[in-house]
Parts: sequence; structure tokens; C-alpha cells
Amino acid sequence: MKTLRKTNDQIDLRLTPSEIVMLCNALNEVINGIEVAEFELRLGASLSEAQALLTELRAVLPTSEVGEQTK
Repeated sequence: MKTLRKTNDQIDLRLTPSEIVMLCNALNEVINGIEVAEFELRLGASLSEAQALLTELRAVLPTSEVGEQTK
């Protein structure tokens, strides 16, 4: 991961497909694999926001990488 630009309200990052897969897998586990008490408080986002982020991350992956992650 490389930070390209950082401002008060936005951070631009460059991520490899493998890094995105890792983020997707972690989010997927938190959303579907384990029960997180006080989900919103602990993650700083609602379940629907986390699901939307996971969907967006999956959408940017090359097709060949999507099969490597948990769906």
C-alpha cells in the first residue's frame, strides 16, 4: 500500500489486488463469520456501510482475483 495524497477529508491510496483481497476477506469475516457485539461502535460503521464497502472493494478487483477471496 502506498499513500498518494492525504487531506483532512480524503486519503488516496494505491493498493495491490492482493491487499484488496486481504481487506475483503477481513471485512467478510467481520460481517458474516463472527458475531461482533456493538458492531457499529467497535467498527465505526454500520453493518450496511461495511457491506457497501465490501461490495465496492470487490468491484475493483480484476476478475481473476475475485475467485481467490471468500464470497
